[in-house]
Formats: sequence, structure tokens, C-alpha cells
Amino acid sequence: MTYLLTRNRLLWMEENLAKQQLLSYVVMAGELVWHILNYLKLIPKRKRHLSRDYSVAFLQGKDYFL
Repeated sequence: MTYLLTRNRLLWMEENLAKQQLLSYVVMAGELVWHILNYLKLIPKRKRHLSRDYSVAFLQGKDYFL
């Protein structure tokens, strides 16, 4: 479900945010960095509110770019 939400979010941004696309990608890049750090267990446990599996699914949504 997370994978599909991530992929579809990127598709929606492409179709509907033409004028704000750069800002949207900056926000997504920040989320990407957080999920990579969470996957690598570099986020302190007290700030890790999402599971590692959630981060894996988020990162798999990258196939939007392929």
C-alpha cells in the first residue's frame, strides 16, 4: 500500500503541480533522505515513528522515475 501511495503521489504531483513541481520535489527529497536514514537505522528510536518496512515500501516507489 505504501509503495502504491508513494508512486501515485509522484504521478499526481507531475500532473497537477506544474508551477510548484520544484518545491514538491524538494519536499519529496527530504522525505527520501529520512526514509534512507530510517532504513539504515540511523534515526534515533525515539524519533523513529515509522517502521523500517514502511521505509522500504516508500523507497520502492522510486520506480516512478524509471
